[in-house]
Amino acid sequence: MQTLHQVGWLHLDVNPANVMIADNLERGVVLVDFGLSLPIRVTKVCPRSAVNGNDAFVGRHVRNLERESARDDLEAVGLTMAWMLLGGTLPWIDYNFEDMKEAIGAPDLPQTLGKQCKSRVLEQYLDAVRRLGVDEEPKYEELLELLEKEAELCVDKLDWSSHGETMRRKAPSPRKRSASSELGQPKPAKRRSSPRVVLEKSLSSTYSATIKAS
Repeated sequence: MQTLHQVGWLHLDVNPANVMIADNLERGVVLVDFGLSLPIRVTKVCPRSAVNGNDAFVGRHVRNLERESARDDLEAVGLTMAWMLLGGTLPWIDYNFEDMKEAIGAPDLPQTLGKQCKSRVLEQYLDAVRRLGVDEEPKYEELLELLEKEAELCVDKLDWSSHGETMRRKAPSPRKRSASSELGQPKPAKRRSSPRVVLEKSLSSTYSATIKAS
């Protein structure tokens, strides 16, 4: 999320359906579906007149049609965490739009949701991101530390069993050594672009195509 914001974009649709586990374990969690994403520079001059995204994970500022910013993506991350901790649901998941707006907009939401999730860390995280100003730079490192604490606390609570047997991550099999490597001449690795460069190019091309189509 920090990388996305640093290249000047907002996701604006963070929810469990858009958080995927990569097939390559080294990549970990992947954020997908940038269909509602916008450049931050656009949101500053063209505020939206309607709420977009998954209703249950849209933060209070967006619901009030305030200008979108990094804080809204980060609040959606917190609500996604709550959904996971509550076993795939949220207290307002079946509410109508107005009741959902009232529930998510409640000033004490971080405290009440933190208690329901039995997570002091989630309460601290939501409280921190909801206090951010519209143009305030989030303290990503501090927020990440909070999330890592939650991960450490939850790792023993999660059910990793299937059919009564504990699932263990299978260690990757060792790669076969090529003939060139056995001779002390390994094949040169292909140079890969940084995630930030790849993301910036992808989003720019997608946005350009959208503008042309419309």
